[in-house]
Amino acid sequence: TRQFVAQLLPAGAARGRSDWTSNNKGNTGEEATTGVKGSPSHPLTRSPAHLIDADGLNCLAALPDWPNRLPARCVLTPHPAEMARLCNLPVEEVVAHRWELASERAAAWGCAVLLKGPYTVVAHPDGWLGVLPVATPALATAGSGDVLSGVIGGLLAQGLDPFTAACAGAYLHGQAGLRCEETLGRAGVIASDLLPQLPAVLHSLTAKEAAQEAARSLP
Repeated sequence: TRQFVAQLLPAGAARGRSDWTSNNKGNTGEEATTGVKGSPSHPLTRSPAHLIDADGLNCLAALPDWPNRLPARCVLTPHPAEMARLCNLPVEEVVAHRWELASERAAAWGCAVLLKGPYTVVAHPDGWLGVLPVATPALATAGSGDVLSGVIGGLLAQGLDPFTAACAGAYLHGQAGLRCEETLGRAGVIASDLLPQLPAVLHSLTAKEAAQEAARSLP
């Protein structure tokens, strides 16, 4: 239903701070985040799965004791600067210890954590760690993370658990980036260039799966 789809919209994606944080202009503090804190009418407390990105993460970082406010079945998708705010650490330390930090914080926060960057890291609260085998400048463009959030949000809406959705979404997004690099070049790619590549990536995967299934059925 329309209501269900609205509940699964990634929180904070494609929003500036003054737009996301409040009806008051420019707030990023406690009064600006009352909707995130547990109001029964807010999508973050009603929906079956949650993705928090961009200024949704900045709102969390501004709240006291924010990890205890997270809903169940949640995935956070920070880039290093956002992760630094969530952890109260220097960005340099986040970049230097991405794997360890993602694993440690996923366990501490009780949610899946996707830490963006070259070879994006996805951590499960129970210790599983996925590393995307992709590093391309084609993905280092404004809005690329919003596309990633949309892909993961779509997978969550189809019933995947947060860790699986984050891993699969990162893979699809990464493959779309590689296709852009191949067809458009390493520089000059914009976020909207990724969108037409996603159906092609999905088709390639399903075609490969069908071919493997056919081969297994041969006598």
